[in-house]
Amino acid sequence: MSKIRIILNYHFKRGLSQREISRALKVSRYVVGQYITDFKLSGLTLETVNKLSDSILLDKLTGSKNSKDDRYKIISENMSKWLIELKRTGVTDTCCGKNTKISILPDTAWHNFVITFRY
Repeated sequence: MSKIRIILNYHFKRGLSQREISRALKVSRYVVGQYITDFKLSGLTLETVNKLSDSILLDKLTGSKNSKDDRYKIISENMSKWLIELKRTGVTDTCCGKNTKISILPDTAWHNFVITFRY
C-alpha cells in the first residue's frame, strides 16, 4: 500500500491529525496536507482510492498539477537513471544530470534533491 493510501486512511478512517500522521510516517506535514487536499479536490472516494493502482492514483491526485510544469516531466523522465547513478561509489551531485540540473533547479535545490535520494 502506498503512503498516499495510508495517509488518507489514517486521516479519514482513523481520524488522525496531519501532525500525527506526519510523525507516524516520517513525512512532512506539508506533504500530508497536500495529499489530503488533493484527495478532497479530486472527488474520489476512499473505496475508489483503495482499488486504484499506485500510478493511476498518483495521476488522479496530482496529474493535472504536474502536467503544467515542464520541470516535472524532466524529473520524471530522468529519476530512475539519477537514482541508479547516485547509488554508485564516487558519484557526486555535479556528475549526475549535468545538462538538466541547470534548467530545472537552482544549485542549492539540486544539491538538496540529490542528498534526499542518495541515501
